[in-house]
Amino acid sequence: MYSQEIAKMRAARRLWAHMVQDKFAPKNPKSTMLRAHSQNSGWSLTEQDPYNNIIRTTVEGLAAVFGGTQSLHTNSFDEALGLPTVFSARIARNTQIILQEETGIPKVIDPWAGSYAMEALTNEVYEAGQKVIEEIEAMGGMAKAVESGGYYYYYYYYYYYYYYYYYYYYYYYYYYCLCYYTITIYCTHTPHHCYVE
Repeated sequence: MYSQEIAKMRAARRLWAHMVQDKFAPKNPKSTMLRAHSQNSGWSLTEQDPYNNIIRTTVEGLAAVFGGTQSLHTNSFDEALGLPTVFSARIARNTQIILQEETGIPKVIDPWAGSYAMEALTNEVYEAGQKVIEEIEAMGGMAKAVESGGYYYYYYYYYYYYYYYYYYYYYYYYYYCLCYYTITIYCTHTPHHCYVE
């Protein structure tokens, strides 16, 4: 799964660039650069041994950074138990700072470029994504695809996903303001122009 997450981000950037270029022919080349926010999935966190979740969120965050995300939110290790504590939120924030400041990964535009295995996996994900996009366009677009029932499962999944995270962010907004729950790695142009907010 680790390498697949990296390949997913790399393929998404390529898909975005090709689609924007082909359909809109933008004058500003920055329009072809996908800007992405990544967040750890709460599904991987366990309540039985919550301190192991620190490693889980670090590995997941590392995959996002290797994939070239522009901003990152790492979950606190105790979120499987309930609301994060100030201590666990600090660990989550510091995880991002370590990934940004001590690994050197954000200073490299594409650390996996040239890796045969990663390039092959990225191509595979890209082609699968392109196929799905072509199928949806053949149905008349996403709205028509959902209406026809062809992509109901995907629609339901994304609806659930956004509904869940809309609630999630709304629920934690106050806590975020209190303890600076997450930091954002902003990249102005490429991953090596980053700063912490």
